[in-house]
Amino acid sequence: MMMAFHGRRFAIPLLALFTVLSIAGCGDEDVRPEPVELKPITPVVSLSRAWSVGIGDGYDDEAVSLAPLVLDEQLVAVSRDGELQAIERRSGKTLWERSIDEDISGGVGGDGRRVFVTTADGNLIASSAEDGSELWTISTGSEVLSAPLVARGLVFVQTIDGLVSAYDVGSGQKRWDYREQEPALTVRGTSPLNYDERAELLLAAFANGSVVALDPRSGIPAWSQIVAEPRGKTELDRLIDIDGGTEVADGSVFAVAYQGNIAELSAIRGRVDWLEKASSFARPSRGDRLLLLTAENGDVIAWDASTKTERWRSSEYAYRELSTPVIFRDHVFFGDLEGYVHVLELKEGKTVARFRPADEAIIAAPVAGADAIYFYGSDGELSAWTFDE
Repeated sequence: MMMAFHGRRFAIPLLALFTVLSIAGCGDEDVRPEPVELKPITPVVSLSRAWSVGIGDGYDDEAVSLAPLVLDEQLVAVSRDGELQAIERRSGKTLWERSIDEDISGGVGGDGRRVFVTTADGNLIASSAEDGSELWTISTGSEVLSAPLVARGLVFVQTIDGLVSAYDVGSGQKRWDYREQEPALTVRGTSPLNYDERAELLLAAFANGSVVALDPRSGIPAWSQIVAEPRGKTELDRLIDIDGGTEVADGSVFAVAYQGNIAELSAIRGRVDWLEKASSFARPSRGDRLLLLTAENGDVIAWDASTKTERWRSSEYAYRELSTPVIFRDHVFFGDLEGYVHVLELKEGKTVARFRPADEAIIAAPVAGADAIYFYGSDGELSAWTFDE
């Protein structure tokens, strides 16, 4: 079993966690089932690949957050082995590329002028968004497994040991730190940071099941709220990581914990407005009318955004290790462990299309643009897809 050691903390990669849970369940009824085989469908809509490009060696279960970044007319992606590449969104033409001589552990962040990546050695690297040239590099002191976030002239990172730090985008000078106490055993991952522009708060989620809103200028907490509390006798039973990040919409913050709950919190005060039992490693996605979640067991669930009553649930993709769901052109898209993308209509959750952009797992969340949706497979295949007229 793969297990990474960080100080006195242990972090288990997702694929290793699934193996451990299966072994732990041998001899009883809790053995993790095999991924369900896909059933043939009759497509109702069709999509075409606009372009595709290879990005280094792609990524693996050690670096699960390498989703590409959309910046105006370009898309910036990075591979585990350090290939940083900017692609023209419409044509797929490579605008620039740069090789970073380090393993990359977190995805790409940026602000239009600069792009940022983090390395397995804990370095935060700033590059020019115009040509990829290096601007500065600093050490964060620990590994970062999610993309840096840029807001209000600062770049924010969250390390694997629960430290959130802010750095000046121009110089890399540190402005502040905030630390959250993490449990001894966690799933190997770090929740992506988020920024609520309306509330002007930085949102961080942690392996202890909490969401914390920070003042981006000072790092002082505005509020902290528990989404899930550990239960059970074993350390595995008590895992409650929030690894998918938060979703912000209409004055609310949505988050879900593994083996815990999905919650709607007030963005201003952190008050719990809705709580329901759920388990996922993915981020919830909020549309105009629905709140969507790909659960840890492979269920795809839609709640009414206003009443929070369950509208539909699909169990067609049980244990297929689904990515975060993304809404694009009134359809929901998500990838799976074999590189397939499934397209569901929003009203009843029926599968209306399926295609395979990659030969290996699509772990990174799809990225929706104005006229195309982008998928980055762990084999390094980055592609753009559009609806056929």
